[in-house]
Amino acid sequence: MKPTLSWLLLLTLAFLVWLAIAVRNVRGDPPPDEPTVPPAATPIPTAPTPVSTLEVAALRRRLRLEHRRLVAARRRARGLARTLQHTSSTREAIELACSVYGSCSILFRRAECESGGYAYARNPSGASGLFQFLPSTWASTPFADFSVWSPYANALAAGWMQAHGRGGEWACR
Repeated sequence: MKPTLSWLLLLTLAFLVWLAIAVRNVRGDPPPDEPTVPPAATPIPTAPTPVSTLEVAALRRRLRLEHRRLVAARRRARGLARTLQHTSSTREAIELACSVYGSCSILFRRAECESGGYAYARNPSGASGLFQFLPSTWASTPFADFSVWSPYANALAAGWMQAHGRGGEWACR
């Protein structure tokens, strides 16, 4: 059975009436057709019952937990923003490749020879990046899904090639 608009409006109206009655009862307002009690005779509010105190305590615990989560999420977001704003240096990228694959002196010498240490170098022959990868050579590395312009991917691909016996594919030795 699919609810119609009139049925949904009727249900919403019934809920609003029930909500108004509940709020009036909680506030202690008299029903509209009953005479009002003089202000001096209004009952003095009593202390909250233990159940409501427990509920308040539970809500405070939940609020503290959610606040901690919010603070942690903000801290994580700031850290990720700093990571994204970080501009890598070619030295840092080559040092990473050195720590993973070794051959530090070869990688530093080859990067200087191929591109002068410039990560965005481009050659008319089609070679690109820090280590001047040809598109076909770049596609044969495990880093082919990354940009050839990324100094990290370029240096790691060069380190991988050196470690797997493919260091002789460069013009610079």
